[in-house]
Order: sequence, then structure tokens, then C-alpha cells
Amino acid sequence: MTYPSCGLKCARALESAILQEGPENVSAFIAEPVVGAALGAAPAPPGYFQKIREICDRHEMDYIEKNQLVRNSKEQGERLLQGFEALKDRRPSVGNVRGRGLMCGVEFVSDKAGKRPFPPELKVAERVMDACLERGLIVYPGHGTVDGVAGDHMLIGPPLVITAGQVADILAILSDAIGAVERELPV
Repeated sequence: MTYPSCGLKCARALESAILQEGPENVSAFIAEPVVGAALGAAPAPPGYFQKIREICDRHEMDYIEKNQLVRNSKEQGERLLQGFEALKDRRPSVGNVRGRGLMCGVEFVSDKAGKRPFPPELKVAERVMDACLERGLIVYPGHGTVDGVAGDHMLIGPPLVITAGQVADILAILSDAIGAVERELPV
């Protein structure tokens, strides 16, 4: 079941959990606006947080959002994501980029048109991570983006105080590291 046909079932699951536990036993819902390691910086679908707010209001619960959208995060995050989009255009293994604020993800594919993942045994995310580390950049690799097993991605979450120059450095290092790995892969 995927968005939008799911009708925000993921948000409605909160109400089920509240009713299961008893509203008197639940005082708050704490949310992170972007899923980090598990999905490689995937933001919630449109309408998700509005539905959560409605459910919290109906049950008189507090709603606490860990919000990274301070000015620098927004500005540098936009710069980083624009750079990732350009990277996607230049690198054959970059199939998707996503994120919000300074939490961004890059998904690797063996075939852009078909969005096919690399075979898990190639360990593409780890190889890109190693190449980044050799160049002085720390990234977080992830797996199972497609079906729980196949699908390589990585998460980049620089500090909120990052500068435009440092964003440019991240993009240059990442492009070079991905290029080095691509030369070893059947892309």
C-alpha cells in the first residue's frame, strides 16, 4: 500500500495505538519529520502531520515535532539537495535523491530507467562509504530500500551550522567517491 491510495494509513495507525493503550495512558506523540537510517532521509507523505495533529487534538495529546528547519538548515539543505539533484544527473548509479533540511539521502541503482537495485552482495553503499571516508567525508550507508534486502542508499546529515563552502566540499567529495565506485561496478 503506497501513498496516496493508502489514505495515510501510517498516520491513522497512531489512533489505533492510542485506543489500544487507552487514551488516558498516552500523553504525547513525538515525531521526526524525516525518516533517517531506515529509509535514507524519506520525508513523510503530504498530509501526514496534519492527520497526526487532528488525532492528537481529538485525544487531547501533546504533539512534539523534532524540527530541524532553522534558517541555516533550510538554506544549506536546499543547497545540498540541489547539488544532489545535479549529482543524480551526472552519475549513472544515483537513482534518487531526497531529503528535508539537512537530512538528505542518495539511493543507488544499477539501472536508472528501471530503478533496479544493485545485487546486495555488491555492497554498493558500503563501498561508497569507504570511498567517502578515504576522502574525509563521513556518511551513513543503508540497505533494504526496495524490499528489506535489496536497495542501497546512504544518508548525509551534516551539522546545522554547516557553511555553503562545506556543502560544496561534501558535494565534490561525494561525486568523486561515487565516481570511483562506479568504475568498479557494472553500471
